[in-house]
Amino acid sequence: MNAYSKNAKLRIRCTGRVEKRKARRKGGYMKRILSILLITMILCGLSGCRGGREAASEHAYHTERMFSELVDSGTDAALEIARAKELLFRIENGEVFGTHAQELLDARMEAYRRLETDTAIAYVRYCMDVTNETGKQAYDTLSIQIGSLACILTEAAILLKDDPALRDRYDAEAVEDLLQKDALSDLAVMPLLERERALVGAYEALTEQLTVTYNDRAWKGDMILSDPTLSAEEFATLYEAYLKEL
Repeated sequence: MNAYSKNAKLRIRCTGRVEKRKARRKGGYMKRILSILLITMILCGLSGCRGGREAASEHAYHTERMFSELVDSGTDAALEIARAKELLFRIENGEVFGTHAQELLDARMEAYRRLETDTAIAYVRYCMDVTNETGKQAYDTLSIQIGSLACILTEAAILLKDDPALRDRYDAEAVEDLLQKDALSDLAVMPLLERERALVGAYEALTEQLTVTYNDRAWKGDMILSDPTLSAEEFATLYEAYLKEL
């Protein structure tokens, strides 16, 4: 959670009666989970390709479910990378082209979207306990794999954009969007992204262990947010002290 989010949460929690503050905590926790999920999917999408313009309504949906009910899609990221590489090779060598090649790319993109969701879920699980090495490894691995997959699929789409049979699919707007994504999709940057992920993970682990002392008791950030016995004044004092230590 960044400093802006923490300050926003501080302002919200320090207004109104204590009873209202407790009620907002319950809703705020779920909002924080949903925010992480949304942000992660947006970030994943920055480096992704869409194989031309998508009809977003075909894939958009809304449902109300508890996070505990969400399960992974079971999509094998390593296998999808191998399939994407094979497809790219076939397109490069003219073995597949036109609408058939686009259909194959669309199938790989559907798998990519499932992995986007899996990555978002893995990130939320990791954020729930950044000291859990298993959760950290699961998220780190998926985030690296989905980045590599996005690069390969973007390259495949770039090769198809000039195919005369796909002129309607790759109009000027779709090509511009694709080229922007291509500028962000390069396998050469993957080692840098891995390094960045490692540094972010180390920072998150440090902030998870950060404590402040109040009334002879050590408080972590999640303890401050979740303790229903704190008055508004105590909460404000504790959280202000916590933010100063970040």
